[in-house]
Amino acid sequence: MLVTCPTCQSIFKLANNDNPNLKMRCSICSNVFALSDTTVLPDDAPLPGNEGNFRLNSSFSMGSDPVKKKNVFLRIFLIVLCSLAALLAMLWSFTPYLDPIKNMFSQENIVEMEKQNKEVDELFQRVKLLELANVRQFVVPNSENEKFEKLTVIEGKVVNNFDEPRSFIKLEATLYDAEGNPLGEKTLMAGPKVSFFQLQVLGEEELEQALRDNISILNYNTNIQPKETVPFMFIFYNPPATAANFNIKIVDAQIPEPTEADPTAPKKP
Repeated sequence: MLVTCPTCQSIFKLANNDNPNLKMRCSICSNVFALSDTTVLPDDAPLPGNEGNFRLNSSFSMGSDPVKKKNVFLRIFLIVLCSLAALLAMLWSFTPYLDPIKNMFSQENIVEMEKQNKEVDELFQRVKLLELANVRQFVVPNSENEKFEKLTVIEGKVVNNFDEPRSFIKLEATLYDAEGNPLGEKTLMAGPKVSFFQLQVLGEEELEQALRDNISILNYNTNIQPKETVPFMFIFYNPPATAANFNIKIVDAQIPEPTEADPTAPKKP
């Protein structure tokens, strides 16, 4: 059959084809057109004369079909996707490389995460209405206690703003430099504290023993009634010269079992 390019009017001889959507590219002007968009004549049809730009050519290339191109790209994408899925399945089943991810979705890990979230929520409920009050920092220089270059002391009180008592309130103190970098950290129970005279004469071991005294904890840090307070004190020995700020936070407290008041118990401050 004879096909005419609609742009340059060149005539090409091709094998017979009944597909009207067949795409072709003209080898003369590179125009791409469909078979249905041009004139098709039988092989024995008379050719035009030498007028115009009519030429008989056998060189003709098939044009690209956008639909076919889309289908090819879709097939390639699906092949790549299936290959990746197969690779991940193999890594998941037969290698330890994805164990961290598998552990995240393991039943044991989910149970552990739920347990941790529950503990965090319970802790928040136990401490959310405890309030710090009268917090102050002071320094005991070497002239006051020759065992140290200086002592940095942080003290204050915890106020129970709950409608029920609290016991064994625990606090954490952190020293920071001017840029906010932590320099030291301590965790202590509220209750025990020492006098300024003891700060002047006792060594580190004796001071720490006094601040962790279990009798003082039982006397002053148990069954703290609503609106009552409990003291606390932290001592940092020879802190870095770059220490500029501090932070105190309540990290734990317990709800005591209901008991009858003991009239002989020491009165809390």
